[in-house]
Amino acid sequence: MPKEVDHDQRRNELADAVLRVVARGGVGSVTLREAATEAGWSTGALNHYFHGKRDMLEGALRRAMHLIATQVREAHRLADSREALVRMITSVLPADETRLGFARVWLSFCGEAVAMNDIRTYLATSDVAWRHDLAAVIRRGQETGQFAPDVDADWVSDCLGALSDGMSIRTVLQGHRLTPRAAKETVRSWVDALVPAPASVRVPQGSAHS
Repeated sequence: MPKEVDHDQRRNELADAVLRVVARGGVGSVTLREAATEAGWSTGALNHYFHGKRDMLEGALRRAMHLIATQVREAHRLADSREALVRMITSVLPADETRLGFARVWLSFCGEAVAMNDIRTYLATSDVAWRHDLAAVIRRGQETGQFAPDVDADWVSDCLGALSDGMSIRTVLQGHRLTPRAAKETVRSWVDALVPAPASVRVPQGSAHS
């Protein structure tokens, strides 16, 4: 009997290969042949799953965003709202080789989004959902008494989203990897400054990173 093909798995494998090519050389370096070689498949197999280069790039972007969103959802489930917020933001920062690759991919596609409406819309929609999730955790922390009640959750989520974007861009442009410890300490500083605990239980200065 012929071997049954898991088409979703194969599509993901091909998308992962495209992401590796983009991470190394940017969107402009991607060709169907190079992506197929990276995946270990023929160009015919690639064409079976993606209809040209643009469709292939969009598929790779969606794969990257799916992998990031999975990490964010896992962090979102943490019972401690402060830890959930820190973990959600840290999970998108380039603190290891995989996430550094994602950051390079994301930044490359941001450039492509200037001329590609579908990608621009997709990135904008993902960004709105990301900041909405951050705001939801902040509100949850306010309800449980972890965060000060007078903080504007939407404003803070915008700030945290912009800070994480800026950190990712700076890390990619400087050509080095942000260490996990540095990423976590930086994010904790942001969270402590933007969403402090209520006055009666404020964290003493200097103890946030202990």
